[in-house]
Parts: sequence; C-alpha cells; structure tokens
Amino acid sequence: MLYPTMPKINEDLSLIGFGCMRLPLNPASTIIVPEAVKQIRYPADHGVNYFDTPWPYLAGTRDHLLGW
Repeated sequence: MLYPTMPKINEDLSLIGFGCMRLPLNPASTIIVPEAVKQIRYPADHGVNYFDTPWPYLAGTRDHLLGW
C-alpha cells in the first residue's frame, strides 16, 4: 500500500480509500451495525486509513461508526 503525504495536513493517507456511502441499511434507513463494522474492518485491517464519510451520507450518522 502506498501512503503519500498530504502536504496541507502533513498526514500519510492510503492511496486507496473506502467510501462509506453504501453501508448496509435496514428498511428504516438506519445502518445495520454488525454488517457495516465488517465492511469497515476489512479495509482497515488491510492498511486503508482513508475513509470517506461526508456529512450528506445520512446526515453524519456514519461518522459515529468510525469513531468520529
């Protein structure tokens, strides 16, 4: 995995990121946490350290799943 340094924030981010827009949802449009955790853990366990969680992805509800 390549980790280029982002000059403006002086952080090394994985060249490959994981987008959290399509995490599994139940019919009530809330996140199915056990399934989502599996999806997030896999890339994290394999070196990904860039996770895309913009606020519009269900009004920020994905952020708590990643610990932000």
